[in-house]
Amino acid sequence: MWLTHVRATLPHVRPGPNFFALVAGLAVFGWLLDRTEPFSATPWMFVFVVWGWVLSLVLHEFGHAFVAFAAGDYSVREKGYLTLDVTRYVHPVMSILLPIVILVAGGIALPGGAVWVQPMAMRSRAWRTAVSLAGPAMNLLFAVLLLVPVRLGWIGGNNIEITAGIVLIAWFQIVAIVLNLLPIPGLDGFGAIEPWLSSAALRRAHRIRPYSFMVLIAILIGVPDVAESLFGIADRFAGVQDLPGEVWASYALSQFEFWN
Repeated sequence: MWLTHVRATLPHVRPGPNFFALVAGLAVFGWLLDRTEPFSATPWMFVFVVWGWVLSLVLHEFGHAFVAFAAGDYSVREKGYLTLDVTRYVHPVMSILLPIVILVAGGIALPGGAVWVQPMAMRSRAWRTAVSLAGPAMNLLFAVLLLVPVRLGWIGGNNIEITAGIVLIAWFQIVAIVLNLLPIPGLDGFGAIEPWLSSAALRRAHRIRPYSFMVLIAILIGVPDVAESLFGIADRFAGVQDLPGEVWASYALSQFEFWN
């Protein structure tokens, strides 16, 4: 039954020119990065990684919208969420500027986009949980699609710049997945369990929802073991070419901050 609804959703997906422009831009900036001399501190690492992060936001939010439509919320089609148009999902400050500032400042990949769905239009609580988990699932798929060609030697070769850039984008995906799955109101981890909570628990959760972002930052800053564990997961996932993800991400971050 689930597969039937997913198949019925596919014909309604209409990628628009903005999505293809994002993909083309990533390819162009990747080509420019691939032609960059190692340790040359050019802006191409920064542009490539930020572009890839914005593309991942689009894929994340599209994942929510796609499963929401399959779940019975047909409003996402009218809102244009199935077009993969970045302008349908993001806010210039909260979705792009603020996450980029945090990326630059501390390498923390925070979720930035948003789609508005109608939970009461969905078929069941299980579908509502699936909608919440679909976004992180798209981040995981994107990370795998980035790393597989590198691990197979199809991309990168002896050029450490493009390899490091791809690994860093994938590394950010894993960081974002783990953060997003925390059971904090406003994040997808809470959204996955929300349909199963009692009314009293929901009332308490909704009271702290406006402060969820501050709670997340407080956890990352106030509990160092949490951040270290988070980065460790990303390091293990992103390792390629016999080097751990920590090495690649560290190098890419040094080139990412080309102004230093």
